[in-house]
Amino acid sequence: MKPVTIKVDKTDNGACKSISEALGIANGYWGLPVEIKISAGLYRERLVINQPFLSMVGQNSDNTIINFDHSALQILPDGIKRGTFRTATVLVDGEGFSAKGITFQNSAGPGDTAGQCIAVYVDAKRTRFEDCRFLGFQDTLFLAPLPEHEYEKGGFRGPKEHTERIMGYHYFINCYI
Repeated sequence: MKPVTIKVDKTDNGACKSISEALGIANGYWGLPVEIKISAGLYRERLVINQPFLSMVGQNSDNTIINFDHSALQILPDGIKRGTFRTATVLVDGEGFSAKGITFQNSAGPGDTAGQCIAVYVDAKRTRFEDCRFLGFQDTLFLAPLPEHEYEKGGFRGPKEHTERIMGYHYFINCYI
C-alpha cells in the first residue's frame, strides 16, 4: 500500500510549517502508512510519535534538524526536577516507525550542569533509523524498556513509567550517535 504523504516546509505555503502540524494531520490516517517529508531547516519542537507505520524523511541529516533543550535537572512548576525520561526531544511510541536523513538533537547542555538530556526515546517495536544523527551531551539515545528498578526514588517519572515493559527491535544503518 502506498503511504499517504504529508510535506513539511517552512517556506512553502502549500505545506505544513511544523512537524507537529504534520503529525496532527497524520492522525486522520491512523493505522495507514504515512510518510512525512521534511524540508531542510531547524525545527525547534518536542514530538510524540505514537501512530503506527509512520515514517519521517528529511532532506539530509546535515540540514534537517529537530531540536529541543529539556534537561533532567530543570525544575518544573511543581518544584520537582524534570528527570531523565521527560527530556526527550522526540518520543517514538508507534510500532513500525522509521526515519531517514534527520538529525535529532537535545541541546540542553553538558551532563554536569544539565543532567541527562535525551534526544530520542524509543519505546516501540520494529523501528528503523537510516542516515540519521543523534546529538546530545549525556544519555542521547534511550531504547526502552525502562529498567526494572529505579536508581533513585521517582527516577522513572515520564511518559512510560506505568506501562508494561516491552522489548523492541531497532535497526540503525549509517547513523551517528
